[in-house]
Amino acid sequence: MGSKFAAAIKAGLVIKGVSQNKFADAVGVSANTVTSWVKDKHFPDKESLLEIQQFLDWSEEKITILLEDWFHNEHGEKNYRIAGSEFVNSKYNGDYEAFVSDVIELDETTIVGISREHEGTPQQWAPIFQSSPYTWRLLILGDEIVGYWQFVCLKDDYYRRILEGSLTDSEILIEMIDFPVVEGKYRGYFVSLTTRVQDRGPKTLSLLNCSLEKILSDFARNGIIFSEFCATAFSFEGRRMCELMGMKYQQRHPRANGAQLADIFRIKSDEISKSYWARNSFILKAYGE
Repeated sequence: MGSKFAAAIKAGLVIKGVSQNKFADAVGVSANTVTSWVKDKHFPDKESLLEIQQFLDWSEEKITILLEDWFHNEHGEKNYRIAGSEFVNSKYNGDYEAFVSDVIELDETTIVGISREHEGTPQQWAPIFQSSPYTWRLLILGDEIVGYWQFVCLKDDYYRRILEGSLTDSEILIEMIDFPVVEGKYRGYFVSLTTRVQDRGPKTLSLLNCSLEKILSDFARNGIIFSEFCATAFSFEGRRMCELMGMKYQQRHPRANGAQLADIFRIKSDEISKSYWARNSFILKAYGE
């Protein structure tokens, strides 16, 4: 059964006599975002909720009722799970462009300030996801992607450019990738670690972090070591995640727009043994020597 919130939007559009596309323009979001609301895939953020309330003439009392229904029916105990390439093969029949399109939409609805310059396209990222199945994991609820993490191993020159901010995600190509399949040292760039706003919490964060820790541990067991990692944080939550993982602030991204939050963080191999990941004995052994 759908939520009262989704039903209220549908009814409101009928009463107003407007289409979903016109409604999307009026509240300042994409048509896909409105579709995700009426299909109960996402709940709007505070700013969008205010726009919806004003456009559909909802009272504060109605907002409260709709919120209570959403959290009662959608935010009880949920069965999240971690998945990888097998999920893409099952749900998308191996169509990585369709899969990455959903991932990009997730980014756009969860990462404040993310831009197309930093994001990239499904055509660009599909072969990278497909060719490097051990450098990403998905957080799944039912059959829907509600979060994920991904890093890529970049060849030295491209990693340096990411670190200095002269290369963005939209410019990363598969030929720039150094795939971690044999023993040796690699440099990792965290492309993203995010979840839907309504799914953020200790449980989902722990699932994502534990899946990342397991991958790093498996790599360490097989002699695959990371000389350093870096990431760009586009939100205060992103900054906090970088800090929790032991990363240190390097600089503001030189291609950030205006007041956009975009900070580059970094952690080197000798710091990993003192980081969050070092609670794992294999990681501690590999990086503590």
